Amino acid sequence: MDAERISKQSKGNVDQSLLEGTGSGGMLSAGYFNDNSLIDRLHDGERVDYALQNLTKGITSGNGDSDDTISPHSSYRTVLLVTDERLLYVVGQRNGDKTFSVRLEDIRDVEISHGVLKDRIIVQTDDETYDMYTQKGGSLDEASKHITEISEKRAKKSYVFTPRTRRMAQRESVKSSRCLGQCA
Repeated sequence: MDAERISKQSKGNVDQSLLEGTGSGGMLSAGYFNDNSLIDRLHDGERVDYALQNLTKGITSGNGDSDDTISPHSSYRTVLLVTDERLLYVVGQRNGDKTFSVRLEDIRDVEISHGVLKDRIIVQTDDETYDMYTQKGGSLDEASKHITEISEKRAKKSYVFTPRTRRMAQRESVKSSRCLGQCA
């Protein structure tokens, strides 16, 4: 895949050097990743729409009962790639990068917040929550809106109506139109 082409076709600011970068950083700069570049982790034909990153915070994932925080080694970084297929989280580690992949149709909610020094994105599926701080000045608002829109479209497409569930959905639709927000 061509990093320049992917960078130009993205919806947000996806830096070509971020897609191609590997190796640890220097004394005053964070490196990229230990195992592979981000571009090498993409599926054939996969399009990157947004890239969000942080240099020290990493990512917290879990189901509420047990959450794990994985921080990048001091010479690496954490990135969230929003692609046309999935969310790809990569945390740079000295002994092998940690990678999480979330299918867009599995996403149930996306929350963002803006802080003084960092912003934050929380993605929820039925089973897991992925919580990541991001650098200020990224495309967080646009990426969040994009994730929500695409995941809702994908979830609707992946839901298969049986005759029974179709009748239930129709009854619920009729009930809600009668209530006009007045029913409990």
